[in-house]
Amino acid sequence: MEDLGEWETQIYGLRNAILNPDCMPNCCVELTVIQFAGDLPNDARLEVGPIVITDDNRSAIATKVFNIPKSSGTTPMEFAIDLAVVELNNSEWFTYASKQIINISSDVGLYVVNFGAIEEARDKAVIFGGIDEITAQGIGNIELIYITWLQEEIVWPHPAKPPFTPGWVYIVGTNDAMFTVAICENVDCIYAPTQRLEGDVHPLGTGNGLIDSADYQLVVQHIVGTITLTGDDFYAADVNDSGTIDAADLQLMAQYLIGTITAFPGGEYIP
Repeated sequence: MEDLGEWETQIYGLRNAILNPDCMPNCCVELTVIQFAGDLPNDARLEVGPIVITDDNRSAIATKVFNIPKSSGTTPMEFAIDLAVVELNNSEWFTYASKQIINISSDVGLYVVNFGAIEEARDKAVIFGGIDEITAQGIGNIELIYITWLQEEIVWPHPAKPPFTPGWVYIVGTNDAMFTVAICENVDCIYAPTQRLEGDVHPLGTGNGLIDSADYQLVVQHIVGTITLTGDDFYAADVNDSGTIDAADLQLMAQYLIGTITAFPGGEYIP
């Protein structure tokens, strides 16, 4: 569907990105959606998440996104950035995730009330908030002056180079398919699937290329029932390839971490 209104472009585009497992692979992306508008209490509202997108919940999350009611008024982007930092830092997966990205979608327009406050919020997010990247989509008939402002003052890191690298402002107009592409290319920049090592459970769904105490703790949590490891996370935790995750796997991981062993019975990579 093409040439929608600005709001519809975003909700259709994001919904379709969520529904596409090639865009948001099972257990690999934690999504947080925040709407910012002058007629909202506190100028910004958490709409969705933070929640890890899975094959079991993607349809429900996509529907929830699609049904977000539109607010209006000014464009207090600084409050959205501040709220995003709070929500991401409060997520249980914040310390596990390979990257934390704030993605801003806006036409900017004449109703931005305080450019300086937005730039200050951006700086705090990067310097103190643990945010690794800030990206943006330009919606509707966004003017060149605002594209330049997003590029030079908001997105990070620099330099940015087309067609898409972190920091590039992706111009989508009112084309929801282009918005979906922008979101998926954004996710692709942070999610680079590789062959998973045995024992590399952390972070859930992606692995971080290391076998460390965080992996051990996730196996403990699975055994005591705090969490349930599934899919590649399960196979990575089942280091002896017995078909179960139990004390034997935990003992092997402990031996690996202290250097008693240098390989697992299941081999170097998960099946």
